[in-house]
Amino acid sequence: MTNDKRPDNPNENSGYFFFKAKGGKWESINPDDIQYIHANGNCTDIVMRDGKQTITSRLGIIMKQITDPRFVQVHRSCYVNMDKLKSFAGRIILIGDEEIVIGDTYLESFKSHLKLIK
Repeated sequence: MTNDKRPDNPNENSGYFFFKAKGGKWESINPDDIQYIHANGNCTDIVMRDGKQTITSRLGIIMKQITDPRFVQVHRSCYVNMDKLKSFAGRIILIGDEEIVIGDTYLESFKSHLKLIK
């Protein structure tokens, strides 16, 4: 193991996601670093606090492979990491410095993932 807790063998079930970057090199993303994932035309942007990675696959294809329950669909074109949720009001989510609008179809599902203290 290295200091960043990444396994020496990337084939181990590490929890890291590997994607093909420019030049054909496979790179990893720690799901803990992902704030949200959203469609960008025929590509998908994986947004992290320190930047984003664009993957040349459609959102639906990627999300079939990412089965981590922390990622909840809030819009036809967006999934959020519930661990990164700062606040929400009505249909607006705040993740990092980004405001994301919850689609009408996804509002009740989103709320079902919250533990609200009343």
